[in-house]
Amino acid sequence: MQHQNFTWEQGLLLEKCQSIIKDHCRSSSNIRFSTAYVDECDTLVVELSGGLNGRGSWDYYLLDLSEIMHFLNINEMKCWLIDIKNDCLDDVFQVRFGIRKI
Repeated sequence: MQHQNFTWEQGLLLEKCQSIIKDHCRSSSNIRFSTAYVDECDTLVVELSGGLNGRGSWDYYLLDLSEIMHFLNINEMKCWLIDIKNDCLDDVFQVRFGIRKI
């Protein structure tokens, strides 16, 4: 995963996000971290990629993304969808979440 230099608090938040996703999400969409950075509003932005190339199982992809948001939100974080990109039905997708500690 590529990322910028984070403050100590931002680094801890990123580690907690990674741990929650790894430990609590079934990830049938093959979701993995791509990059992370802090934007101009001091928000941790995490980019994930996923999908099972060739299947186009968008119902499962969206359930997995919803599950990620749910587990982050119940673990003292506020998570919201910034954007999601995909160029065809059966391709791998990229999603960006904004995350802040509550």
